[in-house]
Amino acid sequence: MRALTRRTVPEHLPEITRYSDDPALASPHTLIAMVKGMPQIRAELQIAYHRAYEWGPDRMRGDWALAYLAFVISRIPDIEPWCQRVRADHSLWAACDFAQVPSYRLVHLRFTEMEGMADSFEEAAAILIQKARAKDQRVGAWWHLDASEAETHAAPQHDCTAYDDCPTAKTGRRNPRMQRVGTATAKATRQLLAAMPVEDVAAAVSVEGLRVIPVGASVVDHERKGRRFTSGGHWWFTRDMDAGVRAYSRGSRVVKAWHGFLHMEVIDHFTHAPLASRLIPADQQEHAAYEALFQRAQGHLDALPYLVAGDAGYSVEHVFKFNSNLGVGSVFPFRRHAGSESAHRQPTDVYDEHGIPNCRRCGGESNFVRFAVTRGKGRLWFRCRLPQSQKCQGEQSIFCDEAPRHLLPVWRIEEAYAAMRVSHQSYEHKHRDLRIQYLVAPDCLALRPKRPGMGWQQLRASAAMLIEWLRVLQRAGWGKAKATVDTARVSSGGTMVKRLLEQRADRRAAARAPTGSDPPVNLVPPAA
Repeated sequence: MRALTRRTVPEHLPEITRYSDDPALASPHTLIAMVKGMPQIRAELQIAYHRAYEWGPDRMRGDWALAYLAFVISRIPDIEPWCQRVRADHSLWAACDFAQVPSYRLVHLRFTEMEGMADSFEEAAAILIQKARAKDQRVGAWWHLDASEAETHAAPQHDCTAYDDCPTAKTGRRNPRMQRVGTATAKATRQLLAAMPVEDVAAAVSVEGLRVIPVGASVVDHERKGRRFTSGGHWWFTRDMDAGVRAYSRGSRVVKAWHGFLHMEVIDHFTHAPLASRLIPADQQEHAAYEALFQRAQGHLDALPYLVAGDAGYSVEHVFKFNSNLGVGSVFPFRRHAGSESAHRQPTDVYDEHGIPNCRRCGGESNFVRFAVTRGKGRLWFRCRLPQSQKCQGEQSIFCDEAPRHLLPVWRIEEAYAAMRVSHQSYEHKHRDLRIQYLVAPDCLALRPKRPGMGWQQLRASAAMLIEWLRVLQRAGWGKAKATVDTARVSSGGTMVKRLLEQRADRRAAARAPTGSDPPVNLVPPAA
């Protein structure tokens, strides 16, 4: 296999996560057997579990981490109905090394104690990720980022006291209720905010006749084990201290709220498996958590990607700058600047509408030469495409942070960029797959767990990530089993590059129309 570069067109393993082709992978017994066959993985989980147990009498013999993985793969959101289903399955508990079937109360106690083990499940998954990367360097070479809404079971309740200036008390009406907004509305709001300039996201946004209003002061109520916050002139109380709130008003009255989290994941382009998982409060912007999520995925992979693709929520200057200074290409759609009316990139004296640098001597187009990180900054080298004088000869360079959102390590007319941009939408379904297969990021009453808090949902997401990589190694043949998937395929960028080159050719033809004396231009992008 030839060495990969930033400009290598991405490849993927088709249908590697279609586990319906291997019915045995749906069995908790198969999952438990796979973990037992990997002593390093099992030791990582056992060490983390016993580290949390500091004192007390000897506990019941058994591997609670294996039992929790069986719980996650069962597609049951809560512990009690799962215990009722597996109570008679003595073989499952015996496979987890239990001498007897534990009671529901004991299972609930031990599982909830594991909330602090989310990182350990991801560290165990990291062992598998690095094992897969040792088998194939395309694992983790290209990333896709996305986020989906995750509900909490807690609901905000009106909490104004006699000492608060409650608007309802003045009118004599009954206390207001804050209904839960639908997932579709919450998603539409997030996408609408992502399309706005970052500087304007604090402004109210109209969605389905409602307006998003900012949440004011927030204080933790330790006595009641919850959190109070202000919105619409009222105080509200929620049992979930971790969940964020986006309030929706009609007129001056708060009528609905999105209460919960955003589940952010980094998806590997080659295997369709998650490389990192993180939950953030629903009122936090995705780009604010980008660097922490990136570093988590980088740590699991122990390597940097070549390209990272995402939606408009990550298309902000500090994200582009962060990536370029690490030598990573950014594949994000355009997001307007504050005060700009144009929905498209505009050319300047330094670069054109596609972010390709102009020759400093004649202002003409340029060809890519190379990219490197120098003195901690991403730097592009280029040559004038059609030198007009001796001054245009030779290489020129520019630092990407002079215009981070435009000057990229991999140009927009490259096939590698186009393949990531065009294929990104097909990777967004991975969130739905994880929700269906493991109930990660619940979006309705039937799926969301009754236990509040970010820790409980993060634990399930991290455990699902470990299960995904156990299954991927099995299907790809990177473990002891024989591969059951087809060979890798090159991802297609469709007609994106062709269309961009045609647009650029039309623009050049229009620019030289008065004289018609310019020599023909090579429309083929430089070879990788």
